[in-house]
Amino acid sequence: MEKQARIKYWDLLKGIAIFLVVWGHTIQYGGSGSIFFDNKAFIFIYSFHMPLFLLISGYFLAKTAGRRSFVQNLEKKLVHIAIPAVLGGVGFYVVKLVVERLLGSDAYPVSFVMLFDEIRNIWFLWCMFICSVALLAADALARRLGSGRMMPLLLVAAYSLLAFLPYSEYNLYLFPYFVTGYVIEKGGTGSQKALSVLELFSIVLFPMLLPHFRDLHFIYWSGMSLLSSAYGAAAQLAIDVFRWLIGFAGCFVVLLFARRLDEMFPANKICGLIGDIGKYTLEIYILQRIVVEYLGAKVLWKIVNGPGSAVLGNEVVYSYLFTPLCSIAFTLFLYYIVKGTKRVWGWSHADKV
Repeated sequence: MEKQARIKYWDLLKGIAIFLVVWGHTIQYGGSGSIFFDNKAFIFIYSFHMPLFLLISGYFLAKTAGRRSFVQNLEKKLVHIAIPAVLGGVGFYVVKLVVERLLGSDAYPVSFVMLFDEIRNIWFLWCMFICSVALLAADALARRLGSGRMMPLLLVAAYSLLAFLPYSEYNLYLFPYFVTGYVIEKGGTGSQKALSVLELFSIVLFPMLLPHFRDLHFIYWSGMSLLSSAYGAAAQLAIDVFRWLIGFAGCFVVLLFARRLDEMFPANKICGLIGDIGKYTLEIYILQRIVVEYLGAKVLWKIVNGPGSAVLGNEVVYSYLFTPLCSIAFTLFLYYIVKGTKRVWGWSHADKV
């Protein structure tokens, strides 16, 4: 019973996380232009939502890593992350190429370079794949050596190697969250007690840090390199530490929120729906590039910059009414498309992200 409750709780967490992704991208691509980096709702979401997904992924990886060999785990990650990333990039490219042609635009040509770019642009999945392989390698080697005490040293070695792999700065930023999810699952009662303390501490810390989040704290702006930082090594280190602190604090606050929600409303239909959505995060994440970032963005841009622009130009209306409602609609649409497709083809919804 305990195992089932924990799976339900983490699926609820995944459902919340994928909604935050859709909401963030709706704000970003929904017609507000470049000012989304200054949007308070966007800042709130991006201060922790990618770390949250990596933490969740690390947790689920820890539940299954010891059941298979490293090669078997690698094959599973290739099938469940790498191949969908490739297909998602190809699908996005084909849809965009066709739509642009139908609209009479030749600004998006047939190009293998652009096709490769669209595959590469799903950087989050590639980063997740690389972090998964790094952690699986460390876990397999620790088990082969027969010493769990070696695991911290192996994780440090894996972290160092990430700097030399593709998406290096994203890897270095997100790998600590991945490891944290792994430790939460592997640590048993001790880690659960420590997590409870961190959650309570984060309730105070997160709202204290959030008002100080600036554009330079976005990983896209400042990266993670101390040696080549435009801000200088000391300033870059301060940026990195702040980014990690607010990321962890945000993750722990949402963890606490999701668990309390599950405890208070165990049979609630809305919570059940959010949890079921959480079983399809990979598919929703890939498809939202087409539905939200591209096709939806075209529609939303016309709405936001059309006759109602005076109303939607208000940040409160745009960020806390219009885009959340659009995001709910997008998320539900994608969920029912994915679930319906899986039902027709008889696919399972095994945890992949």
